[in-house]
Amino acid sequence: MTGIAPAGSSSADVGALPQGRRHTRPTMADVAKAAGVSMMTVSRVINGGARVSASTQQVVDRAIRQLGYAPNAEARYLASTRRMRVALLYGEAGGSWLDEVLAGSADEGRSCGSHVVAERYAPEGDGIRTAERLVAAGVNGLILAPPLHEDRDLRALIARLGVPAVALGTSEERSGLPSIGIDDAAASTMVTEHLLRLGHRRIGLIAGDPANPVDAARIAGYRQALEAAGVAADAALIAPGCASYRAGLRAAETLLDLARPPTALFACSDEAAAAAIAIAHGRGIDVPADLTVCGFGDAAIATVVWPRLTTVRQPLAEMARLAVRMLYQPPQEGEPHHVTVACTLIRRQSDCVPRLRMRSVERQDPHLSG
Repeated sequence: MTGIAPAGSSSADVGALPQGRRHTRPTMADVAKAAGVSMMTVSRVINGGARVSASTQQVVDRAIRQLGYAPNAEARYLASTRRMRVALLYGEAGGSWLDEVLAGSADEGRSCGSHVVAERYAPEGDGIRTAERLVAAGVNGLILAPPLHEDRDLRALIARLGVPAVALGTSEERSGLPSIGIDDAAASTMVTEHLLRLGHRRIGLIAGDPANPVDAARIAGYRQALEAAGVAADAALIAPGCASYRAGLRAAETLLDLARPPTALFACSDEAAAAAIAIAHGRGIDVPADLTVCGFGDAAIATVVWPRLTTVRQPLAEMARLAVRMLYQPPQEGEPHHVTVACTLIRRQSDCVPRLRMRSVERQDPHLSG
């Protein structure tokens, strides 16, 4: 029941199980393969779901008879009553966003009569066994926090078990799973353009991991805004790493140690932005009078630090609510498998125009304006 792929041709021939599988109990995946359709389509046929053509239903029914497939009674009951037990899987130690995501998914779960739990998934440890244990215990829907949708082993397990899953926090459909996220490149461009309008030209970027598609999109959006404004990108102003507070401390130190330090820092997470403010305070740098700092995410920490952060608000709770709804009603063939939600720039007290003395220096030395 993954929704990983759209239903295949309804005229597919029904085949037999591979030789090595003849003496094992056939699974929904076996039925889907024999019928040439997705496991989600098989699930809809078994549970009387709508939007399955008569010809497709005949092919699936024939495969079920030939393979002797018997659906699990408990799974049939859960599907027929439309009640789900949902697990929100997250990596590392979670993050300040986790509470909001869990609250949103739990709120939507209550309205649908579902139970939602949060569980840490450690790809380098026993993550696969954790996911298997959850499904064995009755979890029949998964929400994957970023960047777990990039984990190939987890995606393979989801496909094998036939569990519906939705990926959160990805800019576009990358993993074959239904997904929800903002346009990260456009959001990053929006922040950078805001800083340019304030008059900043030396804009430092505390970036995430360039190998991560979401972080790469944010870096690309930053570069795109600079290019559109005719400002030459300076590689020294980009400090890659990760989005943690600790990484933000190191990145801010690196950028503020430059011979020509930036007048503004844009961090790809609120945690890293908060770390940059801490470094600035430690050096006697006034934020925002001497240094503008902007974050990303509008996490709880954005309103705890002083000055409070100007940041991008991505509606995490609403994204989580949508994820639960997509588990109940996965996208059909021909429908979009990715939902892009709007984000907004929230201005608080951490940004302002550059100091007049800095702008005066830049007018005297044109090399400083790039």
